[in-house]
Amino acid sequence: MLSRSLQLSFLLAVLAVLALSYSAVAAQNRNVRINFPRGAAQATKSGAVKGYETVTYTFRVRNGQSVRVKLTSGNPNVYFSFNGAGGAIRSWEGSVHENGDYRVTVFLFHNAARRGTRVNYSLNVRAGWITP
Repeated sequence: MLSRSLQLSFLLAVLAVLALSYSAVAAQNRNVRINFPRGAAQATKSGAVKGYETVTYTFRVRNGQSVRVKLTSGNPNVYFSFNGAGGAIRSWEGSVHENGDYRVTVFLFHNAARRGTRVNYSLNVRAGWITP
């Protein structure tokens, strides 16, 4: 049987690793509010994600308005999810059915995130009474 001090040392080491892992993941999520300029129906944001970091963009849309979101990057491993729905996409278009805030979360696929890859991107969001 392991001595009491060795058990305590092992337990403290495990807790330290878990605490460092949690703080590294928790600190890597950013939130950005998109406010469309007065009279404009679109905004473009440039950014970067690295590893397991995510960036969530939030914008306000009214019932019945159309939304178009397009992510561009030279790296094929960066994607977004729209309004918390599962999946990994690089473009989305549709009409919303409720007034309120909508979210686009940019992230890396697991293989690139695990390697700690840093990827630059540009996110274009159009919202309003859009005609083709």
